[in-house]
Amino acid sequence: MKNSVEFQQLDRRWGADFFINKAGQRNPVSQDHRYGLTAGGPIFVPRIYNGHNKTFFFFAWEENRYISPSGTSGQTNTVPTPAERTGDLSALLKIGSQYQIYDPFSTQPAPNGRYQRQPIPGNIIPKNLLNPVGSNLINLYPLPNQPGTIDDQSNNYYPDPRRQTSDSYMGRADHSFSDNNRFFVRLNHYHYTIPKNQLGVPSSIFIEDQVNQGIALDDVAVLSPSLVLNFRYGLTAAEFPERRASQ
Repeated sequence: MKNSVEFQQLDRRWGADFFINKAGQRNPVSQDHRYGLTAGGPIFVPRIYNGHNKTFFFFAWEENRYISPSGTSGQTNTVPTPAERTGDLSALLKIGSQYQIYDPFSTQPAPNGRYQRQPIPGNIIPKNLLNPVGSNLINLYPLPNQPGTIDDQSNNYYPDPRRQTSDSYMGRADHSFSDNNRFFVRLNHYHYTIPKNQLGVPSSIFIEDQVNQGIALDDVAVLSPSLVLNFRYGLTAAEFPERRASQ
């Protein structure tokens, strides 16, 4: 038993993606949770209607919740550092003067029809210039989890597991008017949801949906020993709405 446990631990480590190991994160695990129920029988309402051998119903429901790795090596992103979230970009200025930022409220006319702005001392944005809405938005981004480049680009890695859901409903009612005339109606609804562009940033996620709905009617009448009339009508509708997770 001990050897078996050790082998499983090695298998999990060797099976992980190189970039996931490098970022110190856990390997995404494929999960498929599928469940549902069905019910059917004669329609019976005490003291109102007894559909035994005449009117029947059937209902089926299935739900699926599953997570799967994206099939790629995840996503590498650039996110603000803890200092940058407070307006402190002084670390960039230490790399070179090309990272100097300027005060947009200090714009002044310059010779030859140009304009110039004053540099922000030390590349540290004063607190009074920080917009509270922007400060709240920037904190929706995850923190860096890998070194990245010298100017802190590509400093975040996200395994990008795909979390998908689907729900399916179907209902049907059958009725026998007589031995020579039978009818049924069927309704179905299917809803599939998959978040896209996750990247570990809640504000960037948009959700794709697929909604399929349908109805079918069928009436069969035996007109004579050699003639049968079958009337059938069906209608199917499909929609593909999208929405932002942050809305």
